Amino acid sequence: MDNEESRTKPELAAYEAVLEMQRLLSEPGGASEALRRLRQYDPLYSHIERYQHDRAGILIDCGSDLLNRSVIEEGVKALEASMASVACDSPSRPFLQYNLANGYYALARLLRLAPDTSSDLLASKEPDAAFREEHCLLEKAKHYYREALCCSPCLSEPAFLAQAWTNYGNTLDLLGRSIEGMAAYRKALGAVPEHAMAMGNLGIALERFAPIAGSKLPLIEARDALASALATPDVERLAGPEAREAFREALDRVSRPLDGVDVANVLPEMSVAESGAASYEDGYVEFCCRHGLLLNLCLGCRRCSVHQRDTVLLSLTTALDDETTYPCLARVVNETKERFASARWQLYAAVNPRHDPLPINRMTTYAYNLDYALYGIQPGLVKLAFEGACSILDKIALFLNWYLDLGIQEKWLCFVRMWQGSKKLSVKLERGGDRHLWALYDIAQDLGKDGYLQHLVSTRNASHHRYVVPHIEPMGWLTEADGEEYHLAWDELVEQAFELMTLVKSAIIYLVAFIQQEEANRHTPGEKGLLPRVVPTYDPTLFQPPRYTP
Repeated sequence: MDNEESRTKPELAAYEAVLEMQRLLSEPGGASEALRRLRQYDPLYSHIERYQHDRAGILIDCGSDLLNRSVIEEGVKALEASMASVACDSPSRPFLQYNLANGYYALARLLRLAPDTSSDLLASKEPDAAFREEHCLLEKAKHYYREALCCSPCLSEPAFLAQAWTNYGNTLDLLGRSIEGMAAYRKALGAVPEHAMAMGNLGIALERFAPIAGSKLPLIEARDALASALATPDVERLAGPEAREAFREALDRVSRPLDGVDVANVLPEMSVAESGAASYEDGYVEFCCRHGLLLNLCLGCRRCSVHQRDTVLLSLTTALDDETTYPCLARVVNETKERFASARWQLYAAVNPRHDPLPINRMTTYAYNLDYALYGIQPGLVKLAFEGACSILDKIALFLNWYLDLGIQEKWLCFVRMWQGSKKLSVKLERGGDRHLWALYDIAQDLGKDGYLQHLVSTRNASHHRYVVPHIEPMGWLTEADGEEYHLAWDELVEQAFELMTLVKSAIIYLVAFIQQEEANRHTPGEKGLLPRVVPTYDPTLFQPPRYTP
């Protein structure tokens, strides 16, 4: 932010004009007047760079409130022109990126509200144009929010950070990626604990996944978040009257299943140490909680048995004589959860070995190229965890191909590419489909050739098909012998593994939610002859693999 005392008189007048229009926008029905004033001020201050930047943001806000696409696009085009002329290290760049993200998000939201109209920026005549356009707009919004937040160390205003994280979470939520959206809302609350929009949207996101939570804890946390949002003094300014009503309706919905529920029984206080677990297992649970690698919806604000377990579970209602649907689908979910838990354990064992791995590493002789390379059990476990996590995504692709009868040849099938080759899948996405299917689609786009997570796929491919060499020092890697894509710093390899595991965790939750929603859609409301499938959870103490004795 620039210093007010350093402004010239015209700049100060332009600044006051911007404040005036922003005040109008904060008032109910003030967008029309703010837009009228902006047209009056343009001839006076259009030569001032800061006014041009602020003007574009005001256009986007006015267009959003008035549901006027042309006004939003005017602001977006102005910001794109400004971005082209602003240096990458300019202090104003994050604010331009933030406003540009707001513009693309507003266009996508407007397209969803009025699907028969299309944006001038991305007009298309393809059969699935509306879906492709909306996703493209949201992808642009997601990109610019991330870019702005990457520059957050130079942004000292908690209010800006909270709003940026909230808007980023809203974008992820509109893409169906509410699990990652919840993480963004929590970061917003870390900057401003009383941010009404972040609290309310967090509560709504928790409610959305309550049917697969395996516990009432997410409903309790959703109720608390929504009640806190409604109790915030400036909820109208931050969230607006429409959001207040949405929060109130959501609070009513999540409160009904909790009537008469003894919260003390839902939240049994139980630390790992009190449960009698050994210190190594205690450290494993702490590791999973700290890195957000548990398959549950808990926010981490309570230490209880639910917080420490993978509670996401598939529950279906099927026909009375249907003895195959639930076992088949439950086995798919069990497989993905088992693979994820195994990869997670491998990653933990790599970074927190139970015993000194040096004697075991000495058993195997490796060539040393004087390149500070790491070989042994720990690097091998990280690579196995990496490949195991990626294999889960391909299993999801194979399942969707069968479950939705997409007809894609399995030999060409992988998670990233499957979305490009199926007309049936495009039609399902175009028609709105399931928001959880949208989420899986968007994850695939992020991992694709032009996605910001493509480096994870490159590391997996190198590890699976050839090799990846981690190095302990950033020198002498001899990459000219094979290529840079086969080499990483040890810390970078571990960080990529955590990044991938977090992504796959979300994908598994979206998969379970998708199956549950899709199965519900296959039955008509009030249909007779249906039976909820109440099955016991697996008890690992019942069966233990016998020790191998040759």
